[in-house]
Amino acid sequence: MGIPAPHILRTSLLENDEWEGESLLAKTPWARLSDTLAYLNTILGNTAMVHVQQLLPTRRTPACAALSDRISVGGWDPFASALRKNYRRAKRCYMLLLILLEQKDDAYVQAQLTAVDANYQGDGARKMRLDQLSQGVWDGYNRTVDCETLFVQQGQFTANPLNFMERFSVLPNHGVLKAVSEPYDLVTIDDTGADRRVFPMLLSPQRANEYTFKLNYAPRTKQHQGTPVYFLPWQSCRLVSMTLGNAANLFFTAAINGCSVFVEGPPATPTLYHAGINPPWDAMDNTVSQHVRTAKASDDDQAALVWRELFWDKSPTTARNAMTMGEVNKADYVNDDTNDGPNKTTARVLAFHTAIRAPWLAAGFDILSCSPWGCVFGIRNTGTGNWAFYLQENATVVFMHAGAGYGTARPLRLTRFYPTPAAVRVCPNANRLPVIGDVSVLAM
Repeated sequence: MGIPAPHILRTSLLENDEWEGESLLAKTPWARLSDTLAYLNTILGNTAMVHVQQLLPTRRTPACAALSDRISVGGWDPFASALRKNYRRAKRCYMLLLILLEQKDDAYVQAQLTAVDANYQGDGARKMRLDQLSQGVWDGYNRTVDCETLFVQQGQFTANPLNFMERFSVLPNHGVLKAVSEPYDLVTIDDTGADRRVFPMLLSPQRANEYTFKLNYAPRTKQHQGTPVYFLPWQSCRLVSMTLGNAANLFFTAAINGCSVFVEGPPATPTLYHAGINPPWDAMDNTVSQHVRTAKASDDDQAALVWRELFWDKSPTTARNAMTMGEVNKADYVNDDTNDGPNKTTARVLAFHTAIRAPWLAAGFDILSCSPWGCVFGIRNTGTGNWAFYLQENATVVFMHAGAGYGTARPLRLTRFYPTPAAVRVCPNANRLPVIGDVSVLAM
């Protein structure tokens, strides 16, 4: 028995038989996705809608049902106001874009929605903010797809990655681990399960920054333009590992903001580990070694020590030496206890802030903040077949100019942490004055 005609959603993407047998309070997976695409079309236009449609799983498949469930915001109320309905559609639209275009996991998506609910009052204000956020996701993604000038930089990135990383900050994708595991497990990515090791990836300009690029998965329709990259994702309270070979000549971890990264093994086939936490910590029981539990109990701020103990416990390697090991932790790039206040930083970023404060102010740029962050990447020497791994230390500077707020990020230095001994390369763009025409205004 079909739903009465007034309640049938009529779009070019949805056939009426999708509603057969459905109550007024339910939607089939494809109906929910189609309704979301129809709303996306109203706020972003047909180009965005068609492109996102190409990324959807095949209808009437488990993947389609799973994606539909991930963007569900609860039961459908046929008596809700038009504003309430559009607010719910705006939520689903933003969720869909984050999942399909930015490969965000459910925890990240829910955190973004919670922030909107907390900071904006009323369905109307929240809907407008969600529409703005959706526009931002699409704009960043669309630049990856269509920016012809970016392909020149993509070529430079592929041809001489070390030189590129000296000149530009790179913010990798958040990273989504599909494998199911328990807290504090070692999850090994070897292409035999749901997670791949190598992806074609593309650069896109990071909003508001003239010297920063995001590194994203290449869109399904632009795979041929991407650079092959070993990409190591993460999952909170897990140790995620991957052994490299010669399937690609570049390696990146997912974005780090206090995480630890370890490397061990021979230079031709090293194994990388990514360990991080999205607080709060999961409870530790007897399945976690005593060394790890002792490290955690010693101090809540001893995350680096916890990950090091977990790495020693989970890694299958027993014989190690300095040349076949490397480590990066939060003290190296985001918090070295230089500042005891709430705004954690590093001595290098404080020195950078001090160095640019006077000349930038003299040129009309009033610095408001200078925040550290890092990026870990690796390059394979095609001649020897050996890998080398680097930490890129970055600083994001927020400043005022002529009454408007701006932001820019700068690479400060590259440190090779494997193989040892460490080697340091200085980044030439660090102290340059901002180019206002190449940055966008921030909402202050």
